[in-house]
Amino acid sequence: MPSRLVLFVAWLGLVVVPVPTRPHAHGAATGDHLPVQLTATPAFLLPPARLAGSTRLAARPPAPSPVATDAVAPAPRLALLLDDFGHDPALVRRTLALGVPVALAFLPYPARTARGLALAREAGAEVLLHLPMEPEDPAVDPGPLVLRVDMDAAALRRTVAAALAAVPDAVGVNNHMGSRFTAHRPGMRVLMAELAARGLFFVDSRTTPHSVAAPLARTFLVPFAVRDVFVDNEATVAAVLARLAEAEETARRLGAALAIGHPRPATLAALERWIPEARRRGVRFVRVADYLDWHCRVLLSRPPAACDRRISGHPPPPG
Repeated sequence: MPSRLVLFVAWLGLVVVPVPTRPHAHGAATGDHLPVQLTATPAFLLPPARLAGSTRLAARPPAPSPVATDAVAPAPRLALLLDDFGHDPALVRRTLALGVPVALAFLPYPARTARGLALAREAGAEVLLHLPMEPEDPAVDPGPLVLRVDMDAAALRRTVAAALAAVPDAVGVNNHMGSRFTAHRPGMRVLMAELAARGLFFVDSRTTPHSVAAPLARTFLVPFAVRDVFVDNEATVAAVLARLAEAEETARRLGAALAIGHPRPATLAALERWIPEARRRGVRFVRVADYLDWHCRVLLSRPPAACDRRISGHPPPPG
């Protein structure tokens, strides 16, 4: 009987007495995610869980501290880029009236590009060159001043210079079509060298999964971004609203997102309806240059040298 009593008391002690455990550090690195090392203060900060946390929960999660309770996640950032401008200045006015930062990408050949650029300059809008590039389908015409894979380096440089001269306010370039050219390494090397020499950034509309824009931009120290969502592949208000919801969800999940569209009637109508609602939900609209700066400083554990250019410091054109 005494031996049974001893065994019972020992068992009771194991159940009742808590075993000391190592405190769970909030945001500590796990085997799933390593912490991102920031080389400078980022323009926009992601929640700690995005940077270093794990989706696994501790068996006994610690009670939230006052600091953690009061912390508020940063607002999702969304950069909007509309391209194919130049044909109709009225579309520029309607876009500028949206009341949030929207980058306007102008084609270099329409007769009324200069008039639309004047409106954008007066409003202090962010302007890009929408540079025509060769598509895979030879039946599709990207227009004049197009970069083609059969051009030599001198011809490519002349074409880039002429296109930029038509859009002198451009702070960056994005591709118009280009499913064939953006996958052509020799031609893209020439383009990136030209952009680097002029201090311009590049936005890849990602018209092909075989694009070599990103690795070559890194090679030539050109700040770059790749679009997250095309909002108007289907030209209906309902379809555009669905894609805008996808862009917002991406921004909430990652911290920021880049959405590309066109100044079509359905797209503009959807934006006019959706933007006020998105702002009430806490979405913050930013310039493309600010998105590139965020991407460099937050998402990349080892930012490329292109990030040192601090592209978000480029002021908008005067006036």
